[in-house]
Amino acid sequence: MTDEVARLVLRHNYGQSQILSTAMLVSTMRINDHRRLMQDLEKAGRLDRELEYLPGEEQCAELVRNGQGLSRPEIAVLLAYSKLWLCDQLVAAGVGEDQDLAEELYSYFPSAVCDRFGTALQQHPLHAEVLATHLTNLLCNRMGSTFISYVMGEVHCNALEAVRAWYLARDLLDVSSLWQELETCETRLDDTLFRQQLLHIHAQLERIVLWLLHRHGNQISISQLRQRYGHHIPEMTASLQEFRDPSEQQACRQECQALQSAGLSQALAERLASLRELSKGLEIIELAQDSGQDNDTARHVYFAVDHYLELGPLRRLIAALPKQDLWQRKARSALTRDVDSALVRACLAVIGGRCEGETLDDRLESWKTASAPILAQLRQLYGEIQAHERPDLPMLSVAVRELNNLQYL
Repeated sequence: MTDEVARLVLRHNYGQSQILSTAMLVSTMRINDHRRLMQDLEKAGRLDRELEYLPGEEQCAELVRNGQGLSRPEIAVLLAYSKLWLCDQLVAAGVGEDQDLAEELYSYFPSAVCDRFGTALQQHPLHAEVLATHLTNLLCNRMGSTFISYVMGEVHCNALEAVRAWYLARDLLDVSSLWQELETCETRLDDTLFRQQLLHIHAQLERIVLWLLHRHGNQISISQLRQRYGHHIPEMTASLQEFRDPSEQQACRQECQALQSAGLSQALAERLASLRELSKGLEIIELAQDSGQDNDTARHVYFAVDHYLELGPLRRLIAALPKQDLWQRKARSALTRDVDSALVRACLAVIGGRCEGETLDDRLESWKTASAPILAQLRQLYGEIQAHERPDLPMLSVAVRELNNLQYL
């Protein structure tokens, strides 16, 4: 059992060191996230910045002006405080009674302890504290110190609800195996590239977490949503590639080639390059469930409407917006969410039978006819935006507002 305990301890130490190195790569971009977290911890009476030699408000403002972020020791201190805060929040919210998360208790202990005591571990007086500590380390060692506070601010949920959404998203995307595969390549990859791929996974997890909470509310049932989405995802992931528009296919091929040249296997490179598509897969599965149609029908309508509205270029323009601070990321996230919502509403108008026509294609043409006037304005607007050297947030906000004026019948 000694060797297994050693492996568990070293796994935690490795994870904590990894997230600190990864956080340093984007410390400049995350300075306002760190600043807000320090403010939140201070308001909760959990942090004394002066005592911990952390920058005050004036110093943070100076860091922002100079394009700098926190140092590694400062990020390490903030990570420790965020873990203590999250752990207490989980215990107070009743994590010990959460049946969906109870399974994770057994991954904290060596197998000999689990085999000997089994379900009795859940009756231990400190089982809630142990589970909260373990979940806190799992999440913070992967997502960093600011993730939970960011999610809570975006969807107004509590810490346990945010953790549950992350736990579900991690399972739906099978990210644990992806992390494991990537880490086996760490020693032969450029360190910056390795960290960038970790941040890429982080970004996609964050997007799915926010989608789950916006779509299903804060009271997520992990077991029910696993059943709702889980067995559809592998088939959906495999089929999405053929529906990409030519520019997306080219970008994906180039990304795969670059990752393979850097030392990744073809399978791992393709998996990383296609990870951002999984949010579309969940939207399509949800569309099929809501409309009572099969996945093939929902997928056909989803991409037909997506291509007709030319949303690919719009999404790329949004993705190209600056993301150097918290507020820019919030704005990009909100615009992306509005585009996705507009697309789903249009699909429901077609697939739900609110458009005239006996066949699906007839209803699609009927929707196009009804939406033609606004769509013409939208395309003109696209052209004007793309003519600018650097389309900015106000321009794209107007485009998304026009998109939401489409006729959904």
